[in-house]
Amino acid sequence: YNNQDPQDIAEFWQGTLWLLLFTSMTCFQAWIGFKITIFSDDSTSMIVLFAIVVALCHLEIYACRLYIEDSTESDNKYFNPRIHTHALYLRTLRATCDLCWEKISKKGYRCSKCDFDVCKKCWKSGNQARAVAENQLRSDSGVSMSQDAEVGVMEYLTRLFEFYLPHRWWLLFGMICMSLNTYLELTMPSKKGKLLDLVLEMRWDAFVASIEKFVLFTIVSEALASIHKMIMNQSKEQKEYDSNCCCFLCSRIMAQDTVFFDGSSVGSLSERLEWGLRDMLAPFQTIVGSFIHDG
Repeated sequence: YNNQDPQDIAEFWQGTLWLLLFTSMTCFQAWIGFKITIFSDDSTSMIVLFAIVVALCHLEIYACRLYIEDSTESDNKYFNPRIHTHALYLRTLRATCDLCWEKISKKGYRCSKCDFDVCKKCWKSGNQARAVAENQLRSDSGVSMSQDAEVGVMEYLTRLFEFYLPHRWWLLFGMICMSLNTYLELTMPSKKGKLLDLVLEMRWDAFVASIEKFVLFTIVSEALASIHKMIMNQSKEQKEYDSNCCCFLCSRIMAQDTVFFDGSSVGSLSERLEWGLRDMLAPFQTIVGSFIHDG
């Protein structure tokens, strides 16, 4: 137990406490639901009080969550804004340092949010210049950590939608198919109910006509679903989109004097750009994919 990673121990206790909290709150809310079903007082005040009890349960869960996260904080958490903007955890790693590109033999510092690895040597030396080079461009006037500007959600989506402009017609067609398919799926339960009504009323001629329409609507709905899934699953279009984004980023970076190039080979620079591109596009691809597939 003493030789285990502190982060793993913290995650174990956090998961255990979450399980106990979930079990107890589920039993408590089930008891509240049972009490409501057998409660004989129908006054408005008692109904409001029971609703307040349910709201208090959710507040208790939120308060317990904050307490659990604070109490199960691991002992191997370190923070140095000159090296990385997130907290780093001292762990046993089999990775390569993202600053000096040397293999980490035993222990190193890892960011759990963005998979950023730093060896002990770079951590002790506080290699600020190389750390800044990982994330920031500079001009001839130099660079400082305060130059980073926060990008909001709307600005992020607006910029990435600009990358989708060459593929806007495919995206628009997929959204139209998704909208039509959603509309047809919403009307299906009503059509099924009308079929049952015709059966109960024994109106067989109208039933046969309604069955034909229902089959036609089903075929059209499945065809639309297949079309918009095929559009979004086209690997050729996705690769072309990723290639356009990569070329755009490389052209912007190559046009400037960057700390990013210092001590970097062409292969390592290309690899870093690929990692950054994947991380940058991941949220947007998830949003668009969920909107098209789950719409």
